[in-house]
Amino acid sequence: MVSTQLEAMKKQTSQKLAFLVTALVGLIVIVVCLVPQEMVLTRSELRLNSRPLPPIQPTEATIECTHMVVNAGRYFSKEHIPCNAPRIVLPPVKATPVEMAALNCRTQVVFRVAPNGQFSNASVSRTSGSKTLDERVLKLVGASPYRPHNCGVCRITAVVGIDFQGPVWMPECAQ
Repeated sequence: MVSTQLEAMKKQTSQKLAFLVTALVGLIVIVVCLVPQEMVLTRSELRLNSRPLPPIQPTEATIECTHMVVNAGRYFSKEHIPCNAPRIVLPPVKATPVEMAALNCRTQVVFRVAPNGQFSNASVSRTSGSKTLDERVLKLVGASPYRPHNCGVCRITAVVGIDFQGPVWMPECAQ
């Protein structure tokens, strides 16, 4: 009789354990299926119908060198040697959602490039509205390589593009 009671208790315990495991699995399924997950769009999902993503907004840069004159659209040094000042193309800077919320326009920076390719005196001449994004642009300017050239010290003014899960087009701010 004792063994029959023991067998009945074992059977009850295993049934309760099976019920608890089933309930736990069901609860996990409900949480995974019904609780909304944070939605993150990929680059391929950032489209309007079948239109492709827009290209990165052009980065404008002006170069003013101490030994450079312009003649018929070509740059020449004052000694009439063609100036080979580097074409400055800064890559877009990545922005966070918090920075995107604070943006007014693209950051404009001013810096100098010496004939040996060393940069100096980088500063923000027009803020984007986000201090952290402006600081990241200054780090980008410092990390970018610049070619040596024969045009003297060049003063570069550049507007830097913005990348937030793909290119972002921003209106240009007034100076």
